[in-house]
Amino acid sequence: MPAPRQATRTRAMPYNVAAQLRTPAEKGAYLDAWLADAPEDAAGIARAMGDIARADNEGGKGHQ
Repeated sequence: MPAPRQATRTRAMPYNVAAQLRTPAEKGAYLDAWLADAPEDAAGIARAMGDIARADNEGGKGHQ
C-alpha cells in the first residue's frame, strides 16, 4: 500500500479589483456586468461602485 500523500498548502493572495480598473471603459464594463448579472443585488452593486471610486482615488495603482 502506498504511503499517504501529504496535503499541499495553498496560499491565498489578496485581490484588489480596483487595481484592474484603469480606464473609464473598464470601469463601465465592470458596473455593467454587475447590473446584468445581479440587478437585484443592491449590496453587490454598491460594492462595485465603491471599487470604481477606489480605483479613481488610487489612480489604478492598487494601493489600499
